[in-house]
Amino acid sequence: MTMLSYNYKKLKKQRFLILVIGILLFALAVLKLGTIYYKIRYMNQGEKLYKENSLVLSEEYFQKSNNIKYFDYKDELINDRLTELAHVTETKAKLKALSKRALPAGEKNDISELLDIYNTYNADKAKIEKQGDEAEHKIFIEAADFYEVEDNIKTAFLDYKNRLIKDMRGKISKNDFKDKKFKSDLLSIPAEYYGDEEKKHNEIEGYYKEYDHAMLGHMFKNSPYSSILDEAVKIIQANKQHKMDSSWVEEEMLSYLKGVFGKDKAYVSYRAFADHAAYYESSFQAEFNKSKRAEIKSLLKQYTDSFLEDGRAYINGKEYAKAVELYEALAGYADTGHLIKEAQIKWIEEEPQKMLVDKYGNKMFDNMSVIKDKWDSGVSVIASDVSGGMSTLILCMQKKDASIIDMTTEVFNDGTSIKGIAVKSEYNESHPFILAEGTSDLRNSKYVLYQIAEDGFKEIFRAEADDLALLADGTIEVSNPVGQFEGLLSYYQPADGYYRLSFVEIKGYKDLMAHIQSKPEYGFIMNLNIVDVIEGTDKALSIINESLDDSHGDRYIILEHSGGFKTGNAVVAGYYTGDEQLYIDSEYLKIIPKIKVTKIGDGKR
Repeated sequence: MTMLSYNYKKLKKQRFLILVIGILLFALAVLKLGTIYYKIRYMNQGEKLYKENSLVLSEEYFQKSNNIKYFDYKDELINDRLTELAHVTETKAKLKALSKRALPAGEKNDISELLDIYNTYNADKAKIEKQGDEAEHKIFIEAADFYEVEDNIKTAFLDYKNRLIKDMRGKISKNDFKDKKFKSDLLSIPAEYYGDEEKKHNEIEGYYKEYDHAMLGHMFKNSPYSSILDEAVKIIQANKQHKMDSSWVEEEMLSYLKGVFGKDKAYVSYRAFADHAAYYESSFQAEFNKSKRAEIKSLLKQYTDSFLEDGRAYINGKEYAKAVELYEALAGYADTGHLIKEAQIKWIEEEPQKMLVDKYGNKMFDNMSVIKDKWDSGVSVIASDVSGGMSTLILCMQKKDASIIDMTTEVFNDGTSIKGIAVKSEYNESHPFILAEGTSDLRNSKYVLYQIAEDGFKEIFRAEADDLALLADGTIEVSNPVGQFEGLLSYYQPADGYYRLSFVEIKGYKDLMAHIQSKPEYGFIMNLNIVDVIEGTDKALSIINESLDDSHGDRYIILEHSGGFKTGNAVVAGYYTGDEQLYIDSEYLKIIPKIKVTKIGDGKR
């Protein structure tokens, strides 16, 4: 390469650089000239609009001119105008911010944000109008139009409304009725975006009916009875609140309820019917109009009466279990308490042993007796528990109100078995005693006598003897008891809630003397021959009917009784009270016992 060619290329590069620099400088010059042009133009346009009182646009042009900093042109005037139009700048800033929020809020389905924008704008607008400053009102309106505030808010609301309706119908097509927020959002959209209040009401009413009708139709096939009634109540009450028509809901619910109750009747589902009817009356009945309410009431009465007739048929056929089951099933709706009691009473009257089986189903019973109209009960049953070692006594009583009272008692704890149970009404016809008779190795039986109290069996006497009898005067007579009075008759009378020894049989004079010498608290009973009634007194002379060596009086005793005496043989019950001197024909013989007589018999036990 020659020096000449090298210098040529170098020169060429320099020329290119100079050209580029020149172009850039020209471009900068043009740009500057352009900015100068626009600054001047904006300023002049702003001043023109200012003079025309178009202050919003004037402020906009002054702001644009002020934003160009490369050239000074009437900056002092621009600043003065912007200072003067500061209130316009502030109003524009507020409305610009509202306008910028509107469309994004609608796209985000943020009804709260949209309403805040709408309310803020209208509140500011109303405030300006209320102040009555036409200039400020003109500035506000021009600024709102400049930023298209009302158009953007309207667009946001309408777009959101359309999305809500589209979403609602999409959910209907999918049978998705969980989220009902669209209802409140539709109501929240201001009436002006529907046309007016009437158009808003009618349009929303149509959407509500479209949605609720589809929802109920789906629920009728897939949801529980109570959920359907609850949802229908919500629909009707919401419609009332918003003054919307609910007649179509009532018609659909009337048809649905007739179907439910009719199915219960057809399938003889007593409990289902009672549950359905009771829930209807407690939750939905009030939502029906008068005629529909009366129609369902009549239907329920018809079905209820029919079911109750079934119950009466069961009782007449002695199918008491079915009758009770039916009445109990209906109890949640109808007043069947008295019918349940009636059926239970008749059931127990027919099968008294049921009381034992119901309470003690795992036990075996013996010595069973059915007792009627005792202890303020209609029917009672008493038995011994075979599975419990034959020593347990069980009594079940059905009271007049059909309640069952049961009681048990362990009669013997020594291995003795109950071999017999007797109801003893000698002393009290309506509240008899229960006599349990057990096995005995020493005598014929062991006896335990019970009084029936509210809190259970109350033992009032116990003995082991050959026989036990309840006498008409309320005394218990025991024959040949085990113990002190073996071979004799002993007598017991009530004292402090228990039968205690009152008299013991005496068979001879020697035994009487032994009895007197022991000075017991109880008395005696023996056969005597009353030989002389002492005139003018309540005394008599008696002789014991036995042969003794002493012929002068060892067999005599003095008897004293307020009721008087007759001569002859008698059975006398009494107590020794002391001694008395015996005189015959004024001749003193000896001191003999004196007996206070309490009872006199005719010599026959």
